[in-house]
Amino acid sequence: LRQRHWDELIDKVGESFDPASDDFTLEKVFDLKLPNYVDDVGTISANANKELAIENALTEIEEAWGDIAILVDPYKRSYRMSAGDEFYQQLEDNQVGISTMKATRFAKPFLEGLNYWEKALSQVSEVLEQGSNVQRQWMYLENIFIGSEDIKRQLPTETAMFEGVDSNWQFIMDRMVQETNAVKAAHEDGILPMLNDMDEKLTKIQKSLDEYLEKKRMAFPRFYFISADDLLEILGQARNPEAVQPHFKKMFEGIKKLHFVGGGSGRNYEATAMEAPDKETVPFKDVLTIDGQVEDWLNKVEKGMLATIHSVLLQTFLALRQKGTKKDKWVKAWPGGLLITSNQMGWTADVEKALADMEAGNKSAMRHCRKSQGRALIKFADMLKTGLDKINRNKVMGILIIEVHSRDTIDVLMKAGTASANDFQWLQQLRCYWDKELDAC
Repeated sequence: LRQRHWDELIDKVGESFDPASDDFTLEKVFDLKLPNYVDDVGTISANANKELAIENALTEIEEAWGDIAILVDPYKRSYRMSAGDEFYQQLEDNQVGISTMKATRFAKPFLEGLNYWEKALSQVSEVLEQGSNVQRQWMYLENIFIGSEDIKRQLPTETAMFEGVDSNWQFIMDRMVQETNAVKAAHEDGILPMLNDMDEKLTKIQKSLDEYLEKKRMAFPRFYFISADDLLEILGQARNPEAVQPHFKKMFEGIKKLHFVGGGSGRNYEATAMEAPDKETVPFKDVLTIDGQVEDWLNKVEKGMLATIHSVLLQTFLALRQKGTKKDKWVKAWPGGLLITSNQMGWTADVEKALADMEAGNKSAMRHCRKSQGRALIKFADMLKTGLDKINRNKVMGILIIEVHSRDTIDVLMKAGTASANDFQWLQQLRCYWDKELDAC
């Protein structure tokens, strides 16, 4: 029982007494007729026990947070906060406990202490939450604005804003190194408004950065195929084309890297060829000079790829249709994908010629086309029995798969009695042509 409980009992009895004095004897108890107030004494005693539980809980909170610290670990040029699960569990448990205690009618004697710790732990929670938000953004943007001179040049306003945030973050971390106690650190003068301001600025910087990346992606749409981190890595080393090499396979299907020459003594890099993952290499039709913004020379590379494939495809097709061309030499001389496309153009032309002959009255034209297709299959199959390297073996395997399908298609046409290039049975097939007017496949 505390003095306030005795005062409450004195009010009930209507007569003053000192429970701590020597004359507060059993005789005094009867003189005061305290047995007549047994119910009041029981109620006051029960309330005192409930209040004692709150008092003990509040004491435990005070003692616990006197020792709890925000851990600060070294990180690159500064520090970073780290708070484990136990820290957050303690914080949550105590906040819930205080709210529960305040909701009871026994909390009145302790409202001042409860209100203090409610606000104190709320401040700790806000500082930690906002600090974590700032820290996460700061750690991400630090790699961009501190480590890349190219990004600094292209985003000068955002760079200046980040440098201010970076200075404030290091100031806050230095203070937390000096004062590790969580409650005291969270109540450092002006820390929460400073974190709020830093968070707002970092959000603006991130928005500007996203808009900057979007402009780059619009300038070269294949940037949409790679992550923001990969794109930033490319832009951060825009002067070094070799830095783009690891990302080519993400932006261009079937392309592992480009072959570069030059780049020393102030000379521009030049792209001379493109290489597939299996190391099949196709030289560019024209050597491509690598200069300007990265999105500009990548657009130039893409156009160079298209021009090269257009030119080499026509050469591959003309070589196939040239009289006396040997299949084994033809396969080894040209890129695999273009071999398949050229072969399909040749097959389309052969089938349509046979259909035209059928329409003109030559009933055996399709049968002869079928035999020719069979002979081609045998030649390609025989090539697999020779000592081909991996690249040429893959070429032949790809051609064989398509050739088997082409043979089966001829069988379907013959079985259906197709006798004209205008018959639906032929028109529904996948056909490849070289359009002389468009000069394209």
